[in-house]
Amino acid sequence: MSKVTTLGGLEPFDYVQILLSDERQIEGRATAIDYVPNESLRLELRPRHSGVRYELVAEHGGTRWSPVHVRRCDTEADETEWEDLSNVRGVTVREDTPASV
Repeated sequence: MSKVTTLGGLEPFDYVQILLSDERQIEGRATAIDYVPNESLRLELRPRHSGVRYELVAEHGGTRWSPVHVRRCDTEADETEWEDLSNVRGVTVREDTPASV
């Protein structure tokens, strides 16, 4: 299954771990999912107990998907600005457990 299909198939509040192409890892709950097959993907992840938001986006270019790109924003900072991070290398959907709620 492709990364876009996996991310687009998430349900709100699914817990996801993302491996970025620069080897950093991010994780959080899916809070907003806008997926149109063969067109676009926009997914927002929010880590627990944090004001950080991650936005994952990809576009379909007619024959294939662009890499899924990740941006980060800290809503608790004085100035709320998006920071480009990296592209998604791997996706793991985690089973919901009481510890992850």
